[in-house]
Amino acid sequence: MKTLLIAAASILASVQLCSADLFGKFNGTWNQNGLEPGARITTVYKRFQEKGMVATSTIVFPGVAKSTSITKYYDSGRIKGEMRRNGIAISAVSGTWSVSGDTLKAQIKVSAPFIPTSRGEVKTTLVSANKIRTVTTSSEGVRNSATMTRQR
Repeated sequence: MKTLLIAAASILASVQLCSADLFGKFNGTWNQNGLEPGARITTVYKRFQEKGMVATSTIVFPGVAKSTSITKYYDSGRIKGEMRRNGIAISAVSGTWSVSGDTLKAQIKVSAPFIPTSRGEVKTTLVSANKIRTVTTSSEGVRNSATMTRQR
């Protein structure tokens, strides 16, 4: 039993060290590529707690009010966040996260008024020091991918 506890503690420590290292590589401002003219999605990643991270995204599309999304990745492996438009919460996200190599994996649940709750998986991979690739798969089978480049 003692050996099992030591093994579990060492695995947890290695995951936390990996997450701290990966989150350090994510730190900074990133812009999404391939959007329509006039559209902009900018995400700022910052450290949060000892081994966590906060992702703050600003989303602008022509003819639509600017939205801001704040998602916190807690040391405990939990995710909690919300999206706001004109100061009003329009959706909430919760779930769990883990790290595998240079990939941040998140199992999430998104809820919003008058829309059925959706579940999915988000994999965000550090492709290079200046490029992130995100693949989102919903429980309904819809798959999207996007890339972001580091803002200089």
